[in-house]
Amino acid sequence: MKVLLNGATVQFHGCDGFKVAAGVAQFSIENGELFSLAADGSPDPKAHTAIAFQGVNTKTCVYNVCRDLYLRGWSICVDWSYTWSSRIDNVATINCDTAVRVFGQSVNNSISDSNLLANTGTCSVRTAKDGSLRGEGLSIVNCLLAQGTYGILSDGFLSMNVTNSVIDLVGDAACDFTNVQSLSIANSWLYAANYGVRYRDLNLPSSQKASLTGNTIITTAAGSRPVMIGANNYGIGIAGGALECGSAGASRCIYIEGAGCDDITAQGVNLVNPSGNASVFVGAGRFRHSGLTGNDTVQYASGAGDQYRARLTGIADADRTFTIKAHLDGDYVELEIPESLGASNTAACTITGMPSAYRPAAEQLIPAVPICNDTQALYGRVRVGTDGVLTLFNGITSTTFTASGTKGIYGCNLRYRRF
Repeated sequence: MKVLLNGATVQFHGCDGFKVAAGVAQFSIENGELFSLAADGSPDPKAHTAIAFQGVNTKTCVYNVCRDLYLRGWSICVDWSYTWSSRIDNVATINCDTAVRVFGQSVNNSISDSNLLANTGTCSVRTAKDGSLRGEGLSIVNCLLAQGTYGILSDGFLSMNVTNSVIDLVGDAACDFTNVQSLSIANSWLYAANYGVRYRDLNLPSSQKASLTGNTIITTAAGSRPVMIGANNYGIGIAGGALECGSAGASRCIYIEGAGCDDITAQGVNLVNPSGNASVFVGAGRFRHSGLTGNDTVQYASGAGDQYRARLTGIADADRTFTIKAHLDGDYVELEIPESLGASNTAACTITGMPSAYRPAAEQLIPAVPICNDTQALYGRVRVGTDGVLTLFNGITSTTFTASGTKGIYGCNLRYRRF
């Protein structure tokens, strides 16, 4: 069924617009204006839905089209509920709460060449789960999403692609995601107050398989973050483009919040950070970077990038501790170790106390380290274990020291791979 409005303006007073029943296929509405008015005729009540596709889990709406439309004053302009293989093309919205809602297991839909303004409203595009059922496959291409609290708001989705689009003048987050997996945002402009792309905390680790490629992402508020990665999100790559955060407060270009945030990468990204803070903050997990430009400083939590207290073992003074300065440089760790010697009382010699942020994924061997055994200086090796223990070698192959005299390590710098 095709509804051709032929450029007409249709006003709806105190009611919804078009309702498309569950199971309807190949419905098309094109070329017109749909305005929502309150029952008393006042404009823009934001209380009703312009076009509702009312699919359910057992009877979906498929192959439907909304094209060449101007929608004003609605609570929801287009509502895809359990809608499959449908399109929104050249649609403009204004003075609405939500421009497009994607509900339940809606699959393989696309939005293109549209201006979705949610001015004074919530969001331009919202995806909402139905219990545990989430949508799969959404393409947003050549679109403007603007002026809502959020550009895209999602509480769970699989496979979302945003390309050559502008998400602009957003009050909170350009993209606010909870477990949106297999995400791609490419060649787009994102401009928001607090967050560009925000991954909210998850209770359990979840692989996001996400890529942010060639985007310009700008946030303006104090403490703002163009990329914010909450706990237990891993597998997120940022490549090319630029990230710019606000000039005040605890602003960061990339903020990796905490536990479970592994395999986060940034390559060839220009970082603009006028706040004076380190542009990247890593609370925990694995962060790999290369080719960062601009304000390319990285700060690691839990002593990472700072110092930690270490203990020399195998000596009579069991309480002997000292401070090791540490710095994380991409995939590498650099340790500045001061001289630490003691009276030997065992045949082994180790250094303990390394925080998890510095521990390598695989055992590392470092040659030509100045070692002391039985009060004699020599060059030996140091083995860095995955548990963070530095095992000192008495020469090239032996870890057996003399259980008397003085032993330990002389001041030196060590460098090894974490990954």
